Order: sequence, then C-alpha cells, then structure tokens
Amino acid sequence: MNFPLLRRLTLAVKDPVPFLEAIVAPKLPSFSFSRGHCEGPVSNKTYNGSRTKFDNVSRLALSSVYMTDKHTLVLLKLLCQIFFGIRHASVHMDHVSTLFTSYGQGPIEHWRYLESLDVRHFVLDSPRLFHWGDSISNTGATMIHIIWV
Repeated sequence: MNFPLLRRLTLAVKDPVPFLEAIVAPKLPSFSFSRGHCEGPVSNKTYNGSRTKFDNVSRLALSSVYMTDKHTLVLLKLLCQIFFGIRHASVHMDHVSTLFTSYGQGPIEHWRYLESLDVRHFVLDSPRLFHWGDSISNTGATMIHIIWV
C-alpha cells in the first residue's frame, strides 16, 4: 500500500508489524501507537521490512494501554528498532522499565538522534530512567530535553 503524502500515522491495533511491513510512506514524519485493549501474543515478533523504510519518522508516541503485559513490552522493543531515527519521543511511565534497562543498554539505545523525551504520568521512583539520564550525560552526547508530566 502506497501512501506518498502520509504525514501522520496512528495505529491502535494488537499487532502493527504486518501493517508497517505492507505500507510505503516515504514522507511519514510521525507515528503513534497504542496496543489498545488487546490480550495475547502478537502474531509476528520480527520485522521483515527494510531497515531504512522509516528513516523520515522523527516523532514517536507510545501510548499506555490498560495493562502493559509482556507481549506489549516485546512489541515496544521492536518498535524502537524499526523507528531508530527518532528525535522526539513521548512514552508512558508504564513503558520505562522496558525502554530503559538498569545498565544503560536497552531498546531506547536505538534512538541515537533523540533530542527530546516526554515521559507521561511520571513517578519519582524510577531508578532506570535516572541511570539512563546519568549514562548519556557522561558520554558527551548532545543535549536532550526531558519532560516529566
């Protein structure tokens, strides 16, 4: 499916991977995803599309679900790999334990160009997020704006 002028894509589906593999959207700058109220595993845990297919996507929003289960967390890791050129991300606090590991290596490390991070429903007791913040400040990386909401 070809969407040459698509500027924003929002999916609220159980498994977005088959749709992402099927579309061509060369000008897509913004992607939003919410797994919605779905239970059970996703059908495909790998992405077989081109690694550069979503190079233009610079904004990513990962919305919360009613309950974040292990299948949703696996899917979030995969989305971090698919959309590796992210500059601006908005994530829910429920996803922090998956995106940020306690050792500074995690799915968010795929976002090498990250400039701003918006953490929704932030709670102060998040050592993984603070450790990640310390680790990037010690690497000499460019300034990242972090918004706690």
